[in-house]
Amino acid sequence: MPGYPLVIPDVVIDRLAKFFKPEAVDGAINKPADLFGGKSAVAWVADGDGSWEQALAKYEHLFSYQVTA
Repeated sequence: MPGYPLVIPDVVIDRLAKFFKPEAVDGAINKPADLFGGKSAVAWVADGDGSWEQALAKYEHLFSYQVTA
């Protein structure tokens, strides 16, 4: 598979922890999702379909209503 193994920057994990429990982040980004055309976020980035910044923007857009100040 192109782009594997993929290093996931700590800043990505930290930002995802706003939406997922820290222990659930790995499972969430490795699970296929409609958000990424049926791919996991990891596969979507590794395959060159987008960047981690774009993946984070998708998650943040989808889950932003859940974040309270």
